[in-house]
Amino acid sequence: MNLANRIKYVLLAPVLLSIDCLYAGTPAPAAIAPESLVGWDLVLQIEKVQTKIPTGYPYKGALVKRYKADGTFRAQGTGTMAGATATEKQVFDGTYAYARTGTHTATELSIDTTVDNTPLVIEYTFDTPTSGRWEEDFGHGTILFSGRFSLVSSTLEPEKHWAPAVKGGSNVALIIKDAQSNIPPNAYPRAGLVLQTYDLDGTLVFKGFGPGTVNSTGTYKYTKIAANTAVEEVNQVSANFAYPYTMVYTYTSPTSGTWFQNFGDGLILFSGTFDTFPN
Repeated sequence: MNLANRIKYVLLAPVLLSIDCLYAGTPAPAAIAPESLVGWDLVLQIEKVQTKIPTGYPYKGALVKRYKADGTFRAQGTGTMAGATATEKQVFDGTYAYARTGTHTATELSIDTTVDNTPLVIEYTFDTPTSGRWEEDFGHGTILFSGRFSLVSSTLEPEKHWAPAVKGGSNVALIIKDAQSNIPPNAYPRAGLVLQTYDLDGTLVFKGFGPGTVNSTGTYKYTKIAANTAVEEVNQVSANFAYPYTMVYTYTSPTSGTWFQNFGDGLILFSGTFDTFPN
């Protein structure tokens, strides 16, 4: 099915669903997936990437896409590019067609006009009206992305921006809920708590509590990328290792939320919940 026919199919699917429900004598269930992405900032958390190309694609971090009513979008993020310097980030523009395909699902068919007019298809599965999981096929299988996403109003009032502008002078208590790695399971923490204390000079201190956790120090760069999302890039050093990691914070309140960490460029993938409080 070519791109034009795929767009027609996606746009007609919700209508056909409603007609089927009408003839069956039952009302269509209330949709969780939004009817449109216009007016929203869509934050895509990059958790998994599959590709055979060696460089030039984002493999960790997150990006924010903002959609216009004229069928165009712009993406800006901190998704570190493979094979590039740490300061090179993903920025691109494009055109899109978006439609609900079910009560919890939606599809976006887009063209990346910045990268050779490459087509991409994103499938969204909504757990709530503003969050869920995404899977993207970029360039007919050239790159496959997946992870979690969140939606926040593009015009959210400043007092409802929960992600802080700066991290210095704060503590973050990270609860490890999940850890995935190919290294031996006794070589990394799979549960526990890590207390991270941030200084204004760009340094931080780690104190670990639980099996496999360690005390360490590091340097950090913190970037707020959306009202309730921030990305942190850290070089962590202990007595036994020195590794970088990239952390995505998603705030669900002014002092708490969820986190996802790509440690050692995919060596370990951590996730869990966090709470913050001042030094």
